[in-house]
Amino acid sequence: MTLQTRHQEARLILGTRLHQIRAAAFPTGRALAQTVGWHESKVSRYESGDRMPNEVEIKQWTEACGVPERASELIRLAEGIEAVFAEYCHEPTSDICTRQRSFHPMYRATTQFRILQQTFFPSLLQTERYARAYLTTLNVRSGAVHLEDAIKARMELQQYLQDPEKRFVFILGEAAIRNRVGPPLVMADQLFHVSEIMRQSNLVVGLLPFDVELPFYPWESFWLYDEVEMRADGITKQILVQEPKELAVYARVFGLLAEKAVYGDQAHDMIQKAREHVVQSV
Repeated sequence: MTLQTRHQEARLILGTRLHQIRAAAFPTGRALAQTVGWHESKVSRYESGDRMPNEVEIKQWTEACGVPERASELIRLAEGIEAVFAEYCHEPTSDICTRQRSFHPMYRATTQFRILQQTFFPSLLQTERYARAYLTTLNVRSGAVHLEDAIKARMELQQYLQDPEKRFVFILGEAAIRNRVGPPLVMADQLFHVSEIMRQSNLVVGLLPFDVELPFYPWESFWLYDEVEMRADGITKQILVQEPKELAVYARVFGLLAEKAVYGDQAHDMIQKAREHVVQSV
């Protein structure tokens, strides 16, 4: 059994136990959510295993359901699951395609994606050739990559951009449109792709120019999934945040940076100038 399978099965076990506790006290997940002051989707995601509750949320859950004595048991189970996840995140990058495919449940469940990417284009906006050039660099970081499988897995996730019920907000540093990933023609094609896709009605692309004074200078890029989860890639592992207070900080930082970004024609002009510069170097 792979680490990914172990991790998924353990989350299902925790979700089943949470469901059993909730069903004994509340007829619906909405009723529990209203009691503890959550969005109802959070309950369904925890019960299905799509999301992991933290210690505070487990205590809120068991107290609201009238069984606070069950909290310690569930917390221990959750800690064990996170230990497996940490081990999984340290697996060789050759398994990156498996890891990317494991994101599908989260993408299906998420309505609003807020993505801050400072130095390169995020995976949802990458062309196949740009993705190939970028993923090739992971050899330096983590060893051999099953390149074609990883590219295919990355492209599969882009299907969610076509869902009109989902909203995507990308805030990119100017470095993302200037840093060369791959040969000039690959970069030029990538810039053209973004200039076209940013016309979608459910997608917003904002750019942070080099010369704008920012209210905050985050050292990491990050992805926010609704109000439920934040993920950021480190050099050796992925950072995961589900604590509401921490999520609120990331959301506030994202909002502050979004206010400083340029959009529409201004963003399009910046991308066009970057593309012209790349083309001139061919």
